[in-house]
Amino acid sequence: MKILKNTIILIIGVLLIICSYYIADSFKWRVDYGEYLGFKGNIIYLFTCGLGSLIIAYQIANIFIIPKGYHFNILTKLDKVKIEKLNEELGESKLKQVEILNSIIFFILFFTTTTFIFKSLNSTEYNHLKNYGIESIIEIRRITKTSRGFRLAYFRYNHNGNIYFKELPLGNMNKGDKVKVIFSSKRPEIIKWK
Repeated sequence: MKILKNTIILIIGVLLIICSYYIADSFKWRVDYGEYLGFKGNIIYLFTCGLGSLIIAYQIANIFIIPKGYHFNILTKLDKVKIEKLNEELGESKLKQVEILNSIIFFILFFTTTTFIFKSLNSTEYNHLKNYGIESIIEIRRITKTSRGFRLAYFRYNHNGNIYFKELPLGNMNKGDKVKVIFSSKRPEIIKWK
């Protein structure tokens, strides 16, 4: 029964990390240039990826360090009675080992997952523009600035009867200039200067 419970909890952790990939993917192409995922996307991504990594870290500690019959999870740390009981029965050094292992596993999982996700998203952009790219000439309608001071060109473009609006980093262009862009025919929100 404990093996099934641990397996289900591990699967939940892995599913949370997988969800964080799809969250990052959906938010990346729908926000302005100045913010990578936008505030909401960052918060949701950090929560799902962090929680998934933390769950997996605790489960690994339960499998390899905590003896059978005991269970240590995120909520155990909040319950002083359980911590004192575990401290008496297992010893303080064993609990410190669990904490150190959890911290190490959490940071390795979190940073590895984050690195993989953002490298994967960048290769998605490259592959979409290479394989499904459509070149178009657009007119810069206005120039805006982000809160960080980035100058952005605001423009619109058409694809399959739909109108898309986008902002990209400005460069040496001015309002009214006609410039060439390339966007994906499968995901038109993936766009960059040509």
